[in-house]
Formats: sequence, C-alpha cells, structure tokens
Amino acid sequence: MKLIDLFEQQIVIKGDVWITRETTTLVGYKHQGKLIARGKVLGDFYCSHTSITSLEGGPSYVGGNFYCHGTKITSLEQGPSYVGKNFDCSVTKITSLEQGPSYVGGDLSCWGTDITSLKQGPSYVGGNFSCFATNIISLHNIHKEIKHIGNRLLLPHTIKSHILGVMFIKGLLEIRIHGGNIEQVQVERIINKHLAGDRNVHLAQEELLEAGLSEFAKL
Repeated sequence: MKLIDLFEQQIVIKGDVWITRETTTLVGYKHQGKLIARGKVLGDFYCSHTSITSLEGGPSYVGGNFYCHGTKITSLEQGPSYVGKNFDCSVTKITSLEQGPSYVGGDLSCWGTDITSLKQGPSYVGGNFSCFATNIISLHNIHKEIKHIGNRLLLPHTIKSHILGVMFIKGLLEIRIHGGNIEQVQVERIINKHLAGDRNVHLAQEELLEAGLSEFAKL
C-alpha cells in the first residue's frame, strides 16, 4: 500500500492524521473521500506499523511529529521536507537518508535500518540523532551535510573512521557509540571532552592521533 492510494488532493489539515492497519483518521478535520497529496499537516502524521511501502502522496510539510517506523518503505522519497517535531523512520528497509527532511525540529530516529552513511541527511536536527544499529562505517564530511544537532548523536558499533567532523556540528552535546569496543570508547571520551569544553578541532585531532586512533582523527 502507498500513501497516494489514500490521498487525492492538496489540502491543509489543522489536526493530526493517524493511519492504522484498518483505518485512516483525521483528527480535527472533516473531509469526505480521500485525503491529502503533498499538502500540509499542521499536527502529527502517523502511519507506523502498517503495510505502507512508499511515502508517495504524503504531506510535504508536517508541523508536529512524523512517524513511519516499522513499515515496509524502502526510501524516504516524497516524504516531508519539513518536520516540526520528531521524525521516526526506524526499523524500515531504507538504505539512505536521501530525499528525507532537511529540517527536523525534534529527534530524528533512523536506527534499525540499512543506511550506510549520513550523506544527504537533514541539515538541522533539534534533538537527538539516533542512527545506531545501522551499517554506517564512516562519518566522512559529516559537517558538510549536518549543520546542527541539538543533543546527542547515537552511532553504531560499525563506525570505523572519519569522526572528527562532528566537532563542527553546532549544538552537539556528545556522541555515543552503541556497543562500542575499547577503541571506540576512547574516541567517545576524547570527542565528548572537547565538545563539552573547548570545542577545539585541532586539539581533539591531536589527542586522537596520540591515542593511536588515526582513522577516527580524519574529517
């Protein structure tokens, strides 16, 4: 099932949209027939744990939360470009963040997916960025993709290199490597010390190199 199968015209919905296995419900909006295609939802949009295979036909703007976790989607194509609160696409079949939202006002969750990098991810995340339990091995040039994270960046144990760029991300408080080994725990400690203190990229790089963590000391 695709969202476009449910929606047929552009409208603005002032409340929430809840799509379950059996029904589609508009909260705070009365409308006959099908619902919305590439319009605005000012509240929350929920289609999690359904048989949805594509976000085609869904809203381009969501003022509240957008939840599509636990579905069968394989990409974020035609999903919202703006999400005012949380965006959750975890435990899906997506392989990249391409064509996902550029702005997420709250937390972004993409854990439990097959993504291999954070390239083409959102430029702004207001809360936590959770991408553990993925196949990411490098954060090469992450600072050129993601400009702001308002809390933690939660990474998978598969991360092997190019982590220094996180020092350039505004708002980032700390990183966490889920199930990390001894080297990755060292990386956490060094990066988090500088994020909480001087935020000096060169000093963080020197300390990583001195610890024998040269692959992590790359941008």
